[in-house]
Amino acid sequence: MAPLTSDGIAAGNQPRAATAADISELLHLRALMLSSLGQDPGNEGALWRKRSAAWFSERLARPEDWAFRVIGPSGGLIEWLSTRGVARLELHASPDGLEMYRRAGFSEDPYLAMYRMSSRPK
Repeated sequence: MAPLTSDGIAAGNQPRAATAADISELLHLRALMLSSLGQDPGNEGALWRKRSAAWFSERLARPEDWAFRVIGPSGGLIEWLSTRGVARLELHASPDGLEMYRRAGFSEDPYLAMYRMSSRPK
């Protein structure tokens, strides 16, 4: 077993900013999510994987606008955030994912979430 850091996460498994080198892992995690929702993620050549790889690639190139975190298999991002004082996590789930997230301890907020997108000044 890997030694633990002071916050209880296995050494080498600290959450970190994802890079272009992590796109295959991000696609793997998305495939696991689809499987957990009863959807067939298809094979490695599935169209959604190609589109998602391009989507991640575009966003990872703009870290000032987007943030994705990855962690090794021995750790847990929610626990890691909790040890750093993050008391609230906000999740935007699809209707198909609601039950999975409820089982993970998330609950619905009684207030309707709204947002407005605007272009960034150049």
